[in-house]
Amino acid sequence: MINQMQIFAVVTFAVFRTSHGFSFLIDSQGKLVTVYDMGGSRGSMLFATSPSNNVDTAFGPHGYNFSSRIGWDQFYSEDDETSVFEWHSELDNEDIVTQLLEYSEDFDGVQSHLLVGTGNSMLPRVLYDRIARDTQEQIDVTCLDYSKACIDNLRKAHESACPGMRFIHGDATKLQSLFQDDDCGDDHDEDNRCNDRFHTIIDKGLLDALMCSEGWNGPVTEALQGAASVVCDNGKYILISYKLPLSTKDFFREVTKGVFEWNFDVPKVSSERISFSVATRIKR
Repeated sequence: MINQMQIFAVVTFAVFRTSHGFSFLIDSQGKLVTVYDMGGSRGSMLFATSPSNNVDTAFGPHGYNFSSRIGWDQFYSEDDETSVFEWHSELDNEDIVTQLLEYSEDFDGVQSHLLVGTGNSMLPRVLYDRIARDTQEQIDVTCLDYSKACIDNLRKAHESACPGMRFIHGDATKLQSLFQDDDCGDDHDEDNRCNDRFHTIIDKGLLDALMCSEGWNGPVTEALQGAASVVCDNGKYILISYKLPLSTKDFFREVTKGVFEWNFDVPKVSSERISFSVATRIKR
């Protein structure tokens, strides 16, 4: 339900839906008010716009296509290194990290973590600080986003305090070429471990964004199959997303058949509206 605070100035509005169940509430002046996931029995608000949240300017010209690179560059160009925007904030980053590190107990030594479509979430910093606090191991956290403005802001925010954190401007649907070729993209340097496989890959809202566009099957397939190519045997693909319909879960299983084994909606972490799911890399 939409409460009065959320529609404060809306007299006339229209609702537009994508093919995957996202709904966009547009006010009478053509501005985005809220984004909902309408896939379940009731709407789940993904976020509401605010004066510091330039969704209209960034995505309005692109039909509110949240897979638009141009849109995200515009979105983050209005921000600076102090800006934070959390998709699925209903799940606390500390709880996400706690569960993630439990999965990592299967591995010895330095563990590498890749966050795809990082955005300016605080999740990579929470992960980094927890590892620094609780272990004596070297820290290896990589942030990947295809908005250069976003990556530049992340670097300014965290680089000086987090020497074990890398920042890569690249496309999460091209992971195999990005991390297994000689070139790591625009930010390649001698510290980037391009030929290594990651122990965990964390996706908080990336597949959600990709599925906002028409014809999302292709990019989602590329993202999942690419993740399978750069995660180590028994490594984990952690997916934080809105609740997925059975047809989408079946699609994920089909396009990763033989490489990932899925466990959807882990009850310890998932909420009524947001899902924490895990795909385990099958041994090569």
